[in-house]
Amino acid sequence: MLNINVSRVLITSAPRVSETMFLTPSLRLLKKSYPNIICDNLSLSPAAADVMKNNPYINKIWLEPSEKHLFEMAKHYDLAITLHDSAQSREYVRTLSLPVLDLTSADSNVHPSEAWLQSLAKLLAKPYDEYGLHFDLMTSPENVSYVDDLFLEAGIDVEKDTIIVLSLGGHSPFQRQNFWSGKKHQHRKHWPVESYWELIKGLSTTIENLKVVFIGWDNDIESLLSNESKDNQEILNKIVTDLSGQLSINDMAALFDKSHLFLSTECQLLHVACASQVPILALLRNSHHVRNGLYPKIDKHHVLVADELHKLSVSTIQMRALEILQNIKKRPFLNN
Repeated sequence: MLNINVSRVLITSAPRVSETMFLTPSLRLLKKSYPNIICDNLSLSPAAADVMKNNPYINKIWLEPSEKHLFEMAKHYDLAITLHDSAQSREYVRTLSLPVLDLTSADSNVHPSEAWLQSLAKLLAKPYDEYGLHFDLMTSPENVSYVDDLFLEAGIDVEKDTIIVLSLGGHSPFQRQNFWSGKKHQHRKHWPVESYWELIKGLSTTIENLKVVFIGWDNDIESLLSNESKDNQEILNKIVTDLSGQLSINDMAALFDKSHLFLSTECQLLHVACASQVPILALLRNSHHVRNGLYPKIDKHHVLVADELHKLSVSTIQMRALEILQNIKKRPFLNN
């Protein structure tokens, strides 16, 4: 059992959104088990700091402090806890020169969130699921109001419309700044752009008052629309709202809570959605669906898995999306 005779703990989080989300159940277990401990967070990127923003179990967030500042910080803590193994986090922990609880070697055969939670629970002699398995991502009234204003401007009615949120998977055809980690990447699409348009057009013939919202990176929706016929452009312009690049992580959480379905291949966006109430349909490669998949496994989390996502047919995904919507919506929404 862990000797928890400490008063102030510094928890280091990863630069990426996903890994920071993954540690929130462990943070909740620690704080609820020992409510008198003061837990602060050392965030390694602005995006990671946003995940921790307004978290009720965190007292203070330190964002990428300098080496000089780290020496001063170390005087105020009894213990550092690290869950994510990276060169950056190891360097921060080394500089702090604090006693370290290192959980980075947790079971790699299960979802990282559950592996870390089980490791900590064993040390605390607590059931790992005593305080729930969900992610914590907090929204503020400002986040909710901002999304309300965007919906109003776009003519989206949360009471009347069926709102489906999509992302092109975070793999822009252009090399650009990565919102999530601050690095530059150039990726191919995991599911073809043309398939997204076919899906939207197919759903629009079936779902009454359909509204589709794109989020994430700059999806260059106008350029993609230009490849459609004039009639299709008019239909899609009435349905599609592009909020790419306009939302913080906390804004996204507020948007998800107002939506009926989120469909994406992008793991980090999917993990943000897992913290909300929105039903999810994830398109994941076989290599991704265990370590990077949806967590926890609950009824509103749905996954389609394939070795090559471009081989997933539009009809298969459309059918699954309609099944999910039919099950979760209380009011009739299908066109006769």
